[in-house]
Amino acid sequence: MRIIPAPGREKGAGKGGRTGPAPRRREIVPVPESLRAKALAFDRDTVEALDEAAARAEAAEEEVRAAFAGHLGEEIERLADAVAALSAGGRGNAGARSRVYRLAHRLRGTAAAFEAGLLARMAGSLARLLERAEGKAPPALIAAHVDALRAAERRGTPPEDPVATALAGELEAAVTKAAEKARRK
Repeated sequence: MRIIPAPGREKGAGKGGRTGPAPRRREIVPVPESLRAKALAFDRDTVEALDEAAARAEAAEEEVRAAFAGHLGEEIERLADAVAALSAGGRGNAGARSRVYRLAHRLRGTAAAFEAGLLARMAGSLARLLERAEGKAPPALIAAHVDALRAAERRGTPPEDPVATALAGELEAAVTKAAEKARRK
């Protein structure tokens, strides 16, 4: 909705009073939600042009999604390499831990942007683990996240898959326990 405000005070009005006519009532004008209404598409040619533009935009979105599918696997492998470097250097390697966190956080955001909710959830869980456990994250739990991400990406697991959803829930529960344990120490 758009509110059209009433006119303000006229020049010369005193501190407590008004001069001139009383302000008009505010008028509330509903703003239409559809793209065609926003574009003021009233004639047939414009409607057809908007339909064609929407079809081209949807086709472009599908192309980006197809290109993203390959990119997602590469991102997960970069994350796996960073986790291997973290394991080789030990938990005390702050640089490697920071890199794993950044990659997991970026993967979460990228996956969410392309509606890969399950992968976003798992990557977010890994990022929370690294953030909250503060260098005391169990290496096996980090590896479990990477394995789950790889499996879900390779199989093209849909977000509503009950097994994958249960696995993501178990990973999140394990992250909560590991973070609590790290805080106590």
